This record gives sequence, structure tokens and C-alpha cells, in this order.
Amino acid sequence: MSKGKKIFAIIFGIILVLFLAVVGMGAKLYWDVSKSMDKTYETVERSKKSQVNLNNKEPFSVLLLGIDTGDDGRVERGKAIDAVGRAQHLHKALHLGLRRGKQLHKAG
Repeated sequence: MSKGKKIFAIIFGIILVLFLAVVGMGAKLYWDVSKSMDKTYETVERSKKSQVNLNNKEPFSVLLLGIDTGDDGRVERGKAIDAVGRAQHLHKALHLGLRRGKQLHKAG
């Protein structure tokens, strides 16, 4: 075998070994993540869909997730999390708006 073919074979072998190592590590990472996700996911069996009867003034809440585009002259733009609910004991509706990215501190 000539000197050029030997160098080519060595370089090709090194590249092949590195490629197989990267593919092997990627497959191992995928396998581990997939196994971990299978362990953490649990299906929930629901017997019926719950419906709120507004005539009985039952308490309920709605979670609104979205993106604030800044329309109507609002200065703040970004992603928003809003929760709207009706509290029976207070006899009024409550609106809680949290801007994503803000740091909230737990009391205690």
C-alpha cells in the first residue's frame, strides 16, 4: 500500500471512530432521557367532564396563557400568564396577572 493510501486510511478510520462515538453518546443520551420521561409521565383517568353551572354561582377559574403584543398603546410587551376566577365567599370575580420573567419570592 502506498504512503498516501495509508494516511487516507488512518484519517478515515479516526473520523469513523469519532463519528461512531458521537452517535453512540447521542443514542445513550436519548435512551436515558426517554426512560426518565417514561418514569415521570402518568396518565390520569377521568370519569366525567366537569361543567360549571353559572346559575348556581359555583366557583370556577380560567387560566389564560398568551403573548401580549402591545396593542392599544400598552408599553409592556411580552408573555403573560393571567388567571381569572370567581370566589363564592367573596361574591366577586378575581383577576391575577403575572408577567413572565418577573422574580417572585415565596414568603417564609
